[in-house]
Amino acid sequence: MRNSANLDDIMSDIAEREELEARRNISENGDDDDAVADESVFSSSDDVVSSQSQMKKVGDVERFFKKIGVAAVSLTASISVGDTIEIRGSSVFRTTVESMQIEHEDVESALPGDSIGIKLAYEVKAGDEVYLVE
Repeated sequence: MRNSANLDDIMSDIAEREELEARRNISENGDDDDAVADESVFSSSDDVVSSQSQMKKVGDVERFFKKIGVAAVSLTASISVGDTIEIRGSSVFRTTVESMQIEHEDVESALPGDSIGIKLAYEVKAGDEVYLVE
């Protein structure tokens, strides 16, 4: 468990450093078009992905259950298994929704107003925002 926590800390530090570097490039160059093309985030498979995709906010993290790696998310828009989401807040990463639950029952999709549970590879915090990558 301890090594896993250290890995999460390292991944979080790397993401923060990349974001700071991108911001530094914007400040130094005065040209945010180039810097945006260089920004990246980590997906759950540790692939680097472009941050230029269209995104729509679909909810907020209410709570994270660390022992089981599940986030409780309050939805403001629909989401389905197979969708790619980006979570922004304490960290930034993308992942594919492989499964989700409402009241401990597996569901294929959820609607605005639903509170769902999603298994995640990274720790998130209450208040982090969830976006659908379109």
